[in-house]
Amino acid sequence: MRAATSQKLYHLADELRGVARQGLTYAQNDHDRERYERVLAASARIVAAIDTVEARSDEEAGSVLEVFRENLAHVSPAHCLTINVSEEGVVASKLV
Repeated sequence: MRAATSQKLYHLADELRGVARQGLTYAQNDHDRERYERVLAASARIVAAIDTVEARSDEEAGSVLEVFRENLAHVSPAHCLTINVSEEGVVASKLV
């Protein structure tokens, strides 16, 4: 698998993991929790499949899923925008 393709799939898996993390945090019922667990599991299967050219077993995807469950606190980097306004009304901004 090409490195660029692998990177795109890792980003997709991370995005799904982020959706699952938010969903599990704010789920209001068992049905929602089950759905977000399935999204988290799908993300883990993507990562497990990327790690080798051949699809890995469900057991190996399960180990990735356990790592994901243990590390739900940090999903993606935070972005910050700083804005400076002078007396003349000039605005300068920078994405950090």
